[in-house]
Amino acid sequence: MKKLVFAGDSHTGIFRPITDDVQAIYHRGALTMDSFSRGNSEAYRDLVEFLTSINLKDCALVLCLSEVDIRVHFWRDMPIYESRGMGFGEYLDSKIDSFLARVDALAQMLNLPNIILWGAPASQMNMNNHTDALPATGDNVTRNIITHLFNTRLVQAVATRPTRLLFSTPFYGMVTDDFVSEPTWFHDGVHLNFGLRNHCYQMLKPLVDGTTKATFATRFNDMKDIGFAYLSQARNTADASRMPFFRTWIRSDAPAEISLVNNLGQFSLFRSIGEVGAGDTINELVLRRAA
Repeated sequence: MKKLVFAGDSHTGIFRPITDDVQAIYHRGALTMDSFSRGNSEAYRDLVEFLTSINLKDCALVLCLSEVDIRVHFWRDMPIYESRGMGFGEYLDSKIDSFLARVDALAQMLNLPNIILWGAPASQMNMNNHTDALPATGDNVTRNIITHLFNTRLVQAVATRPTRLLFSTPFYGMVTDDFVSEPTWFHDGVHLNFGLRNHCYQMLKPLVDGTTKATFATRFNDMKDIGFAYLSQARNTADASRMPFFRTWIRSDAPAEISLVNNLGQFSLFRSIGEVGAGDTINELVLRRAA
């Protein structure tokens, strides 16, 4: 198998330490899709400097991206864009298109015939507290549903690119049928269990060897046509220990199913617990499987 070069967010950690199969691992902070997509961003310039400093001949580049975007950014922004008329899928497509355009440019710059995209794992379990070091928006199930929707759009998009893009993700072995993360897959509640390192390498091997274009559990095919709906999930109190309620709708009589475009006027948007009284009754916006 070719030597592997990993670059991206902290989920490159599962592939440490450097072995005979690994040429290099690049991780300097959270390389988000947005920062990767902007060719003038400091994060992208640092990545290019790193990649041009090593010999990529006979190597396969694996980009580990999107987990931070899904955990922190997408659920924060998607309902807002949808309330303004941009559909859920359109929002994801816009993110994917700008990201893949930069991947194509990177492949051309480095003269790489293909690039492997390592998809986001299942999202961290629900945290009791939001921290600046490890922020999250939405609950565990909502973030996992977004990861699944992102994967389905990404799989469709990569087939249209001039660069030969390959895709792998452990996600479909990490969640239940109701999109709850399986805790045994994590070593710290966030990052993949180091005991799964060999499993991850085995997922990548067919891509590097050229025997297939994508590897993921067959459950992907069972789940790709599931419908989803916005639901209003009641909370008895806006308890600070349940932070963050980012992009949450406040109103005690909110309907169980809501159309953001049609019902936006019924709700008040707030960013954090500090903008509401601690005793206010709230309804948290979530994504769930449609009935």
